[in-house]
Amino acid sequence: MQKKTIDLIKKFENDHDVTIDPHEQVNWWDVTVWMTKVVKTPRIWGRKFITTPGAMGEVLVIRSPQSNDIYTQESWGKIDSFDEFVEKVLARITSSPLEEDEECACGLNVPEAGRPR
Repeated sequence: MQKKTIDLIKKFENDHDVTIDPHEQVNWWDVTVWMTKVVKTPRIWGRKFITTPGAMGEVLVIRSPQSNDIYTQESWGKIDSFDEFVEKVLARITSSPLEEDEECACGLNVPEAGRPR
C-alpha cells in the first residue's frame, strides 16, 4: 500500500470517526470499516468489502462483519490496484454512509434472534 493511501486512511478515520482495517493479499483484498454507535449502549458495527485482483470490479459488501451472513454484490468498475480499491471503499462509504442501513449492521450487543436474515 502506498504512503498516500495510508495517509488517506488516517485522515478518513479522523474525519468520519471510523476505524479502517485494510488487508492486501496476493489473491484477495479486503477492507473492513468499523464504527462505534452509541444508542442506549455502545455497539460496534461496520462493513467489510472484499474483492480479488481478477474480479473485474465485482465487490462483496458484507453488512455485518461479525456474522458474514448478510451481503450484497456490487459492480464498481475497473479496479487496477489495492490502493484504488481502498479509494473506492472510502468513496462508497462517503456516498452511502454506514448509518443509512444501521438495521442491517447488527451490533455486538444484539442477540442472535434479533439479527435479520
